[in-house]
Amino acid sequence: MTTRRYNEVHPGEFEIQTRAGSRLIGRRIIEHIREVLGVGFQEFIQAQCMFFLATSDDQGRLDCNFRGGPPGFVRVVDDRTLMFPDYNGNGAFMSLGNLLTNPTVGMLFIDFETQRRIRVNGTAEIIDDPNTVSAFPGAERVVKVTIDQAFPNYSRYIPRMARVGPPPKNWPAP
Repeated sequence: MTTRRYNEVHPGEFEIQTRAGSRLIGRRIIEHIREVLGVGFQEFIQAQCMFFLATSDDQGRLDCNFRGGPPGFVRVVDDRTLMFPDYNGNGAFMSLGNLLTNPTVGMLFIDFETQRRIRVNGTAEIIDDPNTVSAFPGAERVVKVTIDQAFPNYSRYIPRMARVGPPPKNWPAP
């Protein structure tokens, strides 16, 4: 199996783009995909209080999960690395269980107030080291993501929403 470069269209994408007459648009979008987070992406990600995490198991069964915390709960370690805390949840460990068998992840960061979103795809690793975990108040473990792809995503259909109240009282300090 050959590994596809971050800026290559796979056969399924090519087929649908051809059917839809959007191959040139698709090519322009792919030109925005980066292997690193630029400063603007870094600032955007660290300002968010939520993101969606997509994982799958070793058989391709998918899971998409909401992750939330105070702004800054997702930390940019460097232009290729993100870390985020894993807080106490329902105990099912669907996402983390998937990471043990298939470390590939997709992350979708959306700011509904500014109608902007960024997609990040990469490889995740669960960190249980007490020194690392203690740097994230309230975390039970930390997930480290090595970035393969980062790119802005079409914002046309993002509904404009505003926060109506303070953050939850149970959010740990960033």
